[in-house]
Amino acid sequence: MIIISGRYRGPELKGSRIANAIAASMKAIERVREPEFGGSLGKIPHVNAVFVVEGSLGKPGFDAIRRGPYSRKDQCVQIDIAISAADASASDLRDIIAHGLRGANAAAFHFFEDEGIDFPLRKAEEFVTAVADELKEFA
Repeated sequence: MIIISGRYRGPELKGSRIANAIAASMKAIERVREPEFGGSLGKIPHVNAVFVVEGSLGKPGFDAIRRGPYSRKDQCVQIDIAISAADASASDLRDIIAHGLRGANAAAFHFFEDEGIDFPLRKAEEFVTAVADELKEFA
C-alpha cells in the first residue's frame, strides 16, 4: 500500500513546517492504512514514498519523481519525490504533499504493472485523499 518517509538535505529543516507536514502525513497514513492493511508488507504491493527536501546540504539531485530500489521480498518499490526549497516554504504544503503522493502512486502502479503485479491504485488514491483531509493546518 503506501509508506511515507522523508529525507532532509540540511539540519535547518529539523522542526520546519515541511518536516512537520511530512511527519503529519506519516502519522495520517498509518492511521488510515492500519485497520485494513496493517502487517501486509510482503503480502500486497507497497510504495515507499520518500520526500527528498532541498536544504543547505543540497538539492534532491533529480526533478519531480524517480524510482528507487525495489524489494521483491517486501513487494515494495521506493519512489523519491523531489521537494524544492520554494515548495518547502510554500503556504499550501497539503497540496504539494498530496500531489507528490499521487505521482508516487502512479509511478508505483506502472512499475508493478510492468512486473505483472496488481497494485491497488484505487485504494492507494483513497488513502492519499484521507491524508490530505488530515493536513488542513498545512493548507
